[in-house]
Amino acid sequence: MNIEQIRTIENKKDELIERVEDFFNAREKAFQEKTEEQKQGKPLEGYLVPVKHTQLQNLVGLALATKSVDEITLFIQYQIGREAAKKDPKQPEWTEDSFGTELIKNIRQVAGGVADKEMKISLVRLFIGYFMRYARYLKPTDEKSED
Repeated sequence: MNIEQIRTIENKKDELIERVEDFFNAREKAFQEKTEEQKQGKPLEGYLVPVKHTQLQNLVGLALATKSVDEITLFIQYQIGREAAKKDPKQPEWTEDSFGTELIKNIRQVAGGVADKEMKISLVRLFIGYFMRYARYLKPTDEKSED
């Protein structure tokens, strides 16, 4: 990666953080618009971040290990599919109001329009890292475990 690409990535960091904030702000707005019956007693933090922290850490680990944006989105699609096959649909995580689908959409938007593959994956890695950090801020612990 050359110095110009590094500068471009540095200049996009705030934009990536804003994208993460916008993702969760949209989820918060959707939660506030739900009726109490639709909320089913679920707390705001559980709705904002329906997945466990270990799942997000696995996503970050994959992002750091691969050079393929498609591999990252495939991982999320796999998680969505695994969840859809569960016997108990009362515990949605990746499918909770399109959490996984919206995350894929955001990842593709981050990667879109960037021709250089190395720069593209660097931006996606940063986005996913910021995403995980902000998710931890919004939901400091999982309901059943302290990780």
